[in-house]
Amino acid sequence: MYTRHLAQVFRDHFGDHVRPYAALNGTGANVLALQAATDRWGAVICAESAHVHGDEGGAPEKVAGIKLLPVPTGDGKLRVDDLLRQAWGFDDPHRARPQVVTLAQATETGAVYTPEEIAAITEFAHGQGMRVHLDGARLANAAAHLGVPLRALTSDVTGGDVVSFGGTKNGGCATPPTPTPWRHSSPKG
Repeated sequence: MYTRHLAQVFRDHFGDHVRPYAALNGTGANVLALQAATDRWGAVICAESAHVHGDEGGAPEKVAGIKLLPVPTGDGKLRVDDLLRQAWGFDDPHRARPQVVTLAQATETGAVYTPEEIAAITEFAHGQGMRVHLDGARLANAAAHLGVPLRALTSDVTGGDVVSFGGTKNGGCATPPTPTPWRHSSPKG
């Protein structure tokens, strides 16, 4: 019942094509999402200050074997020009192949990507054969700040590649629907 309810809530906010998978925590969700989106020789372009690079204890690299390709940015937001620093060497057998761009929404500095910025990054990434991952630990905060629905920051502009939605930080600890109580009947003696 809880899983069906979760799936319906996600469809309501993100669209009918969405299929949520629950993970224990944000690090686990990011690692699973990035691992699912990359090959064993793949790499992920991220902002140098991104949570996935600086705050997850090396989990993407240690647990999933994913090479992170950090890019320095002033506000934690990647831009297409920033991606050009790491989006190269796709056919170089001596370099991990860039396959995913990950965006933290909002960034560690509190900056927020607009739908137009995400769309520009997505268009560039898809043009290079890469996917886009959105670390949405604070996605609801970003949507509220911009006054847009959640889907305006995700599937509408990323093509629905991969989103890690932070349940705790985005209100997922709200009381779920009350399940029908399990009734135990004891045998009559």
